[in-house]
Amino acid sequence: MTQDTLPLGVVGSVPSSPAETPAPEKPKRPSFDFFNLFALKTRGVPEGWRWSSIQAIGDLEEKDRARMYSEMEGYVHDGTKFKSGKNAGKRKPGCAVAGTKRKFIFTMAEFDTFLRDWEVETGLCHQCEGTGEELAGWSAKDGQSLRKCTRCFGTGKAHP
Repeated sequence: MTQDTLPLGVVGSVPSSPAETPAPEKPKRPSFDFFNLFALKTRGVPEGWRWSSIQAIGDLEEKDRARMYSEMEGYVHDGTKFKSGKNAGKRKPGCAVAGTKRKFIFTMAEFDTFLRDWEVETGLCHQCEGTGEELAGWSAKDGQSLRKCTRCFGTGKAHP
């Protein structure tokens, strides 16, 4: 199409075939770790702190999230890496910067409240992290497979 065939007031050219129109890019899945963010915002851990273990405490059959307790432990890694072997270049576990180890107990209701507050702050669905797609499964052959988010119905927006 040329300028002669465009509607009045439109400037430019329109692609003549759909092949020339670039496909819209899918948003890349962010790599939020809500447990690290929860510890940073609510427990005052130092910058760079990462959890190393999370364990459920108490009755595992409990259905009330206010009575479901978890213990989170973590530290700021000092950067020590394996020098040789199959793990060469990977971080050595347990190498904490002095004074950064933390362990705390929280209820899942506290964590749920944090997720709702994050949604209000960002306007994004916490389950799909705003992409509209959630993890459906993973295979060694195909990698991860995604489906439409069941919480926000694929909109990526937080619930009111």
